[in-house]
Amino acid sequence: SYTTMISAFSHIDFDKSLRYFNEMQNSNRFSDHADEFTYNSLIKTHVSRGNFNEANKLVKEMTKNGLNVSFITLKLLIVGFI
Repeated sequence: SYTTMISAFSHIDFDKSLRYFNEMQNSNRFSDHADEFTYNSLIKTHVSRGNFNEANKLVKEMTKNGLNVSFITLKLLIVGFI
């Protein structure tokens, strides 16, 4: 699935991971839409790279797409600021 590919590539080839994410977002199949796990994988990588603005954009996009920001999402952001 896209989420598996995004998660796997976020650790080795982040640009490729972002390409899969964009492809997933443009897919017409409902099963291909990003879920909390997908967003958290990207947020974690952005935070670990110091890209806090990009991580914040993803959090906003999550809520815009009807996903709840969970404790795990907030933890990923907080750990990045410590």
